[in-house]
Amino acid sequence: REISSVGDMGNDADEASDGRSRVLGESSRAGVASSSMASTSRSLDDAETPQQAMQMVYDTQHETIRSTERAMRAGERARADGVAAQEELNRQGEIITQASKDVDEIRETTRRADKKLNQIIRRIACDKMIMTFMVLAGIGIL
Repeated sequence: REISSVGDMGNDADEASDGRSRVLGESSRAGVASSSMASTSRSLDDAETPQQAMQMVYDTQHETIRSTERAMRAGERARADGVAAQEELNRQGEIITQASKDVDEIRETTRRADKKLNQIIRRIACDKMIMTFMVLAGIGIL
C-alpha cells in the first residue's frame, strides 16, 4: 500500500502492526519517543530493551520518510523553478528575436532613405546647374 504522508504512515503502521503495539506499550512509546535527532544519534546497541530497539527503528523509519518527503518537495520546487526559468528564457528569446527583426527593418529603411536622399540631392544639384545655364544663357542673349 502506498503511503501518502507521514500522518498516514503512522496510522497505517499502527493498524497493520498489532504485535508491535503490544510490544511497545504506550508508556514505553511515549518515554522513548524523544526528538528524532536524539534517536538518530543513538545506535541499536544503546537500547536496553527490545521495545526500545523497536522504537528506535520505528523513529528512524519515520525520520527517513519525512526526510525523503522533504527532499521530494525540494526537488519538485526545483523542477517548477526550472520550468519557470525556461519559460522566461523562451519569452526573452522571442523578444530578442523580434528586436533583431526590428533592427534589420530599421537598417533597411535607413538604407532606402539614404538612397532617396542622394537622388533628391542629385536632382537639386542638376536643377541648380540647369538654372545656372539658363541665367548664363539669358545674360548672353541680352
